[in-house]
Amino acid sequence: KGAVNKSDTVGSSTALSKLDVDATNGAVVTGNVTTTNDQVWKKSALLAKDTLFKSNAGNISFLGKIDNASTTAFAASLQATNISLNDVVGGGSNGALASFSVLGQLSLAAGTVTTEGNQSYSAAVLLGKNTALHTTDGGNITFDSTIDGAYKLALTTDKLLNASNEITNPDTKISIAGAVGATSALTELEAESVKAIVLNGAVTTTGIQHYKSTVSLGSDVTLSTTNAAVTFDSAVGNLAPTDHHDLTISTGTGAITLSGGLGLGSNETETEFTMEDVLGSVTLTATGDINLSQVRAESLSVGSGLTKLKGSVVTKNQQDYQGVVQVAADDIVLMTQNAADINFQSTIDGTNNLTLTSGKTVNFGGAIGATTALKSLTVTAATGITLNVGVTTQGDQLYHSPTTLGADVSLTSTQDGDVIFDNAIDGAHALTVTAAGAAKFFQVGASSALTGLDITAADGIYIRDQLKTSGAQTYSSHVFLDADTTLLSQNAVITLSDKVDNSSSTARKLTIDAGTAAADLSAAVGSTNGAISGLNVNASAIHIGSSLAIGSGGLTLTSTSANITQSSAFNIAGAVQIDAGLHDITLTNAGNQFLSELTLKGIQVALVNDHATTLGGSQIKGDLSIVTNGALTQTAALQVEGDVTLTQNSTVAGSSQDIQLSQANNLLKKTVTLASGTGAAIHHVSLTNN
Repeated sequence: KGAVNKSDTVGSSTALSKLDVDATNGAVVTGNVTTTNDQVWKKSALLAKDTLFKSNAGNISFLGKIDNASTTAFAASLQATNISLNDVVGGGSNGALASFSVLGQLSLAAGTVTTEGNQSYSAAVLLGKNTALHTTDGGNITFDSTIDGAYKLALTTDKLLNASNEITNPDTKISIAGAVGATSALTELEAESVKAIVLNGAVTTTGIQHYKSTVSLGSDVTLSTTNAAVTFDSAVGNLAPTDHHDLTISTGTGAITLSGGLGLGSNETETEFTMEDVLGSVTLTATGDINLSQVRAESLSVGSGLTKLKGSVVTKNQQDYQGVVQVAADDIVLMTQNAADINFQSTIDGTNNLTLTSGKTVNFGGAIGATTALKSLTVTAATGITLNVGVTTQGDQLYHSPTTLGADVSLTSTQDGDVIFDNAIDGAHALTVTAAGAAKFFQVGASSALTGLDITAADGIYIRDQLKTSGAQTYSSHVFLDADTTLLSQNAVITLSDKVDNSSSTARKLTIDAGTAAADLSAAVGSTNGAISGLNVNASAIHIGSSLAIGSGGLTLTSTSANITQSSAFNIAGAVQIDAGLHDITLTNAGNQFLSELTLKGIQVALVNDHATTLGGSQIKGDLSIVTNGALTQTAALQVEGDVTLTQNSTVAGSSQDIQLSQANNLLKKTVTLASGTGAAIHHVSLTNN
């Protein structure tokens, strides 16, 4: 009924067959205890010395506590086939044990095990109670085998600090060599250590898993819960730097939080890193939130939950995002280093910058920025970008690689952002761009014509090369030519509602081919940065709503179904060819200056030129009226079926007042009237009519 005091070893020379100890106030143990068969300790075992409890062929059961007999800490070692702990170990009024080791299968219902130093468990552990294992003075916690049991397990190794607040036990860790919960899932697992928590197998719980310290993978690891969260407060890496272990996490409706990054190693820069310490394949499956900080891995697959990107992700191979992606921190970079895709199967939102760099392609499966506009989006892909969703950003959108439209697409920047394509755009779909900044295009529809193109940009539309569509093209803002440019619509309307200019002092040529549809140039052409070098327009109807300033490349207008007229003066340095077919040409603005040869074809033709006029071979089915301020000459035959009226407005005497139409094949079928304007005169007339 009192205490049992044992002052020496038991069974050290010849093991007892068995031992059954029942002392109300506990048994004070001052030496090792060895039996052949079972040991049963029905009340507390109080250590007065480092003690080994050993059963050579039986089991050891502690129904009471294992504690220190005094405030001096001692070590306990248990060795048997099966060992059961049913009350607390250490941590009583006399403090933690010095250390604790178990060699044999352990049924652990102690509640708590507290030691200053190491705890080691060499065989399978079965929990029979919610359990907390704790080391207080630099000890490790080590499991050499499996852990099972439908209870919570908490593992803690304390951090020790000196007077300078420096850690004095930086190498203290928790190591689990076997699977956890494989036979009987734990309800929860929490672990916190100093250096690392080492995992070497699967961990299965019905409730949460919380890793509060750095986790090192010694093998491929799978973490599973039943609709409960898995949380990492610190980094996850490989135990050996040259390993590349796979990490799989499955939480059902529970969240996955990776706060400290995956596979970072010693180099944590966003786009360059040492490949020695990256993880292998990382698979995160959850319908709950998935919180990612920086990731460095062979590949990444993320489930259908909301993915919150809080750090950059760099993989050697493919990245797949099945659910909604939220860019939850600024300047996020997603990169694949090898020839591998970045795939998004749902939407992307978040008020931050996102840069995507793929060694193969980037594929989008849902709208970008539709709910919350990104700050900016930059996309580079070695073999091209597949764009089949709308994109909304506050700032810039930069597409540095060939882009294929997989659906009709609208791109919008809302706060002074540019939309820039450095490479070709193709795909039989419509593209709409609305930019608060500039919109810039390299080449459009060369391999596969777009079905339509509609561009608005507050800071101008910059175009070059060829922009080809099977449907309409609409340019609602100031157009700047970065190089000679052709707009080709395959018989659909082409509309330029604002001015057209060179983007620099270098003159560029614009060709517009609307086929059997209309072309509309509503505003001035060549009014900024000098005259454009040339303008060619082919359409069923051509509307020119303002002035033209064109250099040595000249002007060619071909209209198959409508009259050609003007609203403001034309200033054309190069040759002019105007073909209205069976329709009229009326270019009678007093400020017109046609400085080179004019070739005209139409029904009724009226032209005013505030300059000397040179006619090329022209065919007029009706009347011809020309008012010239300078000599009127020709380089090829003139054929006019109606009346001809030639008016000289030059007041400069001499040859500048001549009218010389002396080509042998001229055919003027009706009346020819020669006239001079106020203060002007005709100096010399030479006329040949066949």
